[in-house]
Amino acid sequence: MNWKLHIRCALLLVITLASATLAQASGETVEDFLKLKSKWDELIGSKFLIQGRVAGTTDNVLGLQGCSLEFRAKEKLPRFDVKKDVIEVAGELARDDRTGAIYFKLASYKKLDSDDRIFERRRVELNRLSSQPWYELGDWAVSRGTFYKDTELVQKGKQCYDEALRIERATMKERTIEALQELGRKSVELTGKDTLKQQLTHEAAHLRWSEAMKSRATADELYGLAMNLARDWPGSNQPLVAADQPLRTEYLQSPVDCFDKTISNPQLSNEQREARCRKIYRVMFSELVLESLKHRMKKDGSNGKSVAAELLRVLPEYSDLAVGYRDAEYASRLVAVDKMSFTEMSALRKELAELGRTEDSKDLLVRWFTKREEVLKKQDAAGLVELAALYHVGYEGPRDRRRIIIDLLMEAERQRPGIEEAKTLFAAYGYRQYEGRWMTEQEISAIENSPTAIAMREGRVIPGMTRQQVRKTLGAPTHVTKLLSSKHVTEYWVYRESRFSVKLSRTTSQSEPIVMTIEELPGQ
Repeated sequence: MNWKLHIRCALLLVITLASATLAQASGETVEDFLKLKSKWDELIGSKFLIQGRVAGTTDNVLGLQGCSLEFRAKEKLPRFDVKKDVIEVAGELARDDRTGAIYFKLASYKKLDSDDRIFERRRVELNRLSSQPWYELGDWAVSRGTFYKDTELVQKGKQCYDEALRIERATMKERTIEALQELGRKSVELTGKDTLKQQLTHEAAHLRWSEAMKSRATADELYGLAMNLARDWPGSNQPLVAADQPLRTEYLQSPVDCFDKTISNPQLSNEQREARCRKIYRVMFSELVLESLKHRMKKDGSNGKSVAAELLRVLPEYSDLAVGYRDAEYASRLVAVDKMSFTEMSALRKELAELGRTEDSKDLLVRWFTKREEVLKKQDAAGLVELAALYHVGYEGPRDRRRIIIDLLMEAERQRPGIEEAKTLFAAYGYRQYEGRWMTEQEISAIENSPTAIAMREGRVIPGMTRQQVRKTLGAPTHVTKLLSSKHVTEYWVYRESRFSVKLSRTTSQSEPIVMTIEELPGQ
């Protein structure tokens, strides 16, 4: 080989291996050496320092794992622990004059620490507050383990990645949703496991959930986030049961820690872990829906029934809370009893009765009629008739409805006789007008069959008759004489043609005299 070729080869080694062609303080790995395989012909005579695992030995030939090249020694070689011992060899590339094959002319060798020992030594020296050294050790172990098909070393490397990821998570300066999600993707790529990704994905979701709960998000925005969660997280649509309450309490006290412990708990089976996660997702979903409905609820509680209906539809396990929302609307409506129409009051009473709140239903009725009385009794006779009509169609309280209605109608009649609505109600309760008064048939019958009525029909006057009854029976008297004493007013009505007089008397405190006696007049 001429001197120009040697110069080219030396430059190639500097660029490729970042080292000289002479022996180095630390040997290149077999992997790096193999990268020059296509140039070996040009590198005959170049010196190398290579370290790698022993693949096997004979008396004078050594093999390194992953490399098909023979490493030939002039002296007899010792026995090595195949696939475990790591050695460093020094020498140069040479060509066999007989076969033309390239081989490595072994000048010297020494045994190095095993990869496992190197790994453990480097691992115990790593800073647990910095992720970068852990990533670097993981890269070394995974790369070396992959080359040598050493699954244990590869696994150790992935454990380093796992630790690095957790350190990076713990020391994250800006805890954003995007940063957490990216770290989750990175964890799967490096470790091949999704445990940490699940934890990070949950933390990202919880961060979004927490920000929404603390922000001025609208009811619709919170509800939309809840629906997105239900779509992405299994179990969000499965109601909790009473036995899940301790888990809900634990989660709400420390959400991220609770989820992380669930995912990494070795005492749980996969089925138990999955079931617990589904319940946690339901808790997250529930809290968003509850907050959304809290925003949707009006301050006066007037839309409580619609909120309660939505709550029961989406979160049936919160039936007690739904009752509270519903009752808030009833309370709001009951406060406004004086503004209710009769139809509104009746509808509310029916709802209360269907809910088993019979006492509230009765109380509403009494309060509503009390309020209507306060208003209508201040009006004229038409207001009294309207009040009587309301009692007629809807009163079921403890008072005597018939008596209330008749008293109202009588007062309206006294104030303004002849109101048509009053006539209709009087008739509905068996009353008719008799001698200018509204009376029942029983009352009329009692009057018509009384001694006074019979005497009047027969043209007779009897004691107890009033002035009007006497006049109706006998007509106007021929002569009237009045006598006044300190306590009585006495009138004598004389009927000359009938030849008798009627004595009527009243006390000074009475307004109407009644017949006391009937006397015949003396003959002429």
